[in-house]
Amino acid sequence: SFKVGELSSRCVYDRTGNWRHTVLNYYEDDLPDYITSMVKNAYKHLNISLVQEILEGDVRVYEIHLENDTTLKQILVCNGEITEYKNFKKSK
Repeated sequence: SFKVGELSSRCVYDRTGNWRHTVLNYYEDDLPDYITSMVKNAYKHLNISLVQEILEGDVRVYEIHLENDTTLKQILVCNGEITEYKNFKKSK
């Protein structure tokens, strides 16, 4: 585990010390502009609250946490495609 800015991130290794994947945690300001634009166009009514960038081999996936007053949503962005991952309604 290590810190990137204010948030903790982590690298995962197998039992023999080979790197498996890294999860970087950060906020919208550090998200690449083209991904920010893609997400904001698709989810105009939600705000980006957290980004988890997952690196495994040559694959980079962004797990983006979105929310507003009534909804929490997690989406995955990979290779220019958005997939809804989780969707929750906030309780009042």
